[in-house]
Amino acid sequence: MSIRALEEEVGTKLFDRGARGIVLTPAGEAMLPDARRAIAAVDSARVSVGASQGLLRGTLRVGIAQASDPHRVASLLGRFHDEHPGVVLRVVQGNGTTLLSAISDGTLDIAVCGRPIVLPDDVTTLALARGRFVMACATSHPLASRSTVKLSELVSERFIEMNRGWVSRQHIDYSFGLAGIRRNIVCELDDVVLLLQMVEEGLGIAIVAGTAGKPMGIRYVPIDPGMGEWQFIAGFLGETPPTPPARVFLGMVMREWLSVAVRSDEPETIAIDGAAAPTLEGAGKHPQDTRDRAHPRRAAL
Repeated sequence: MSIRALEEEVGTKLFDRGARGIVLTPAGEAMLPDARRAIAAVDSARVSVGASQGLLRGTLRVGIAQASDPHRVASLLGRFHDEHPGVVLRVVQGNGTTLLSAISDGTLDIAVCGRPIVLPDDVTTLALARGRFVMACATSHPLASRSTVKLSELVSERFIEMNRGWVSRQHIDYSFGLAGIRRNIVCELDDVVLLLQMVEEGLGIAIVAGTAGKPMGIRYVPIDPGMGEWQFIAGFLGETPPTPPARVFLGMVMREWLSVAVRSDEPETIAIDGAAAPTLEGAGKHPQDTRDRAHPRRAAL
């Protein structure tokens, strides 16, 4: 269908044509998410026909959070590529908020990331793991010898944090705001490795989800009372992932995290938007509802 025929069908202009080229009108912007979903549905139908003939085809658009264990993520994507060479694989890295927004507007099929405090209404999440926040400081820091620390004891500290939009930052902002504590934030970053290196050098402290690789020069102190929990999730649009490749990949993701939880005798570290944490409970729980289905209770924040 041509653009003009589409405009006649919906009864309004969808594009403005001018010296700068063709741009969407407000009506076109409003229609764009539905148009993307319609195209995805056609692609899904085409892929389903191929799957019925024993061959998985199409495109898989995956969003992943910055990971402390990139080898696992790369290995999982590599296995999918080897097992389904007919699928075009496209990968985007970002924070949980950005990735789940892309799920909602149809530009991604599935995301593996931290769970934001607020979820898009049409996105379903399956919890892969959860954990608690801790304070990270240099081993020479006065609080390094403590068994626990209270948020109120951190008022005079210098904070090194991820930028706004990162899931870990959302939880930290919420908890300190709830406690009525203003932080002295001296660094805001998009790189967890750099964050931990700066903590190790004594430039400030950080609140992270668990232990991110356990650098030798960093001490992790539990926060008591706790700040609630984070969740590491798989997210997708609707009740099930929208395409056969996305549904196959989701199965691989769930099996990967469940198998690690079953075979590991010690807490493992996984990434939550650049802040990693030990797995306290793995995947495989019963559904709770259509938006947060693989864990018996939702995140505390």
